[in-house]
Amino acid sequence: RKVRVVNMLTQSHNMLEAPEEETMSEIVDRFLGYNRHAGSYTWKRLDAQTGQFVTMDMGRTLSENGVLDDSDEFLSLNLDPDLYIPVIHLYYNDDLTVA
Repeated sequence: RKVRVVNMLTQSHNMLEAPEEETMSEIVDRFLGYNRHAGSYTWKRLDAQTGQFVTMDMGRTLSENGVLDDSDEFLSLNLDPDLYIPVIHLYYNDDLTVA
């Protein structure tokens, strides 16, 4: 499954593929190749029900955090699954970590 990661400080976008069983901590570890300070960010998703951004639990998977994989549904409708790719927003924490 694909997920788009948007750094709210720099407005940069990165596309990642994440297996269903991968936890957010594992995703953060892989994201260090894009941003050495990835651990210094709060990772959030938009809750469609409330319209609020929710901090993600690093010990849980994307699905367990409410980021669902709709690609099978898109394929069943003969639509390109890349029409909708979930977005994770990164918010910088000024914690003075050293990369």
